Amino acid sequence: MTDPTFPGGGTIGGKPDDPTRDDGDNAATNPDRPNLPPVTDDVATDDHAKALAQALERARIAEARAAELEQSLTEAREALDAVERRHQIDAALIEANAIDLETARLLTEMAVADMPDADIAAAVNDLQRHKPFLFRPAMHRRATPTTTAAGASLPASSPDPALDAAAEAATTGNRRALLRYLRARRTT
Repeated sequence: MTDPTFPGGGTIGGKPDDPTRDDGDNAATNPDRPNLPPVTDDVATDDHAKALAQALERARIAEARAAELEQSLTEAREALDAVERRHQIDAALIEANAIDLETARLLTEMAVADMPDADIAAAVNDLQRHKPFLFRPAMHRRATPTTTAAGASLPASSPDPALDAAAEAATTGNRRALLRYLRARRTT
């Protein structure tokens, strides 16, 4: 075997067509590997570059998807916070006996948004002071219920049913409560 650098010429390992040459790519000497073109550095580098480009593209897609999911999560948290704040405002307004709940809610939400730390109770109290027409007066506020969910009567606060009916009619302003009071007064 001769080296190409020698004046006699030739190749290392014999001639390319030499059947005795064993480089592992010959199907006659290695039945598991068919005749394949020799792998050069250019082919390996090209395949590696394609695989790297595909991996980078998948990474970009994954990063974009992660950013979308993070944005979606942030929006969902903000929506949940808004719903919880609205629920707290509604509960405070119902407790304060707001007549027009929607208007009172909007005004309270605007007041809470202007506060550095959201204090819903203070905003509702401020709204009651500045816009009392949005709330029932103290004498028209709801009284405690006279019956339970099952329909059984609660114990009376006084022995005279006419006085109880009068108190209920005065506190609720309900016509049915007034009629109950008038009936009770007529029978006693």
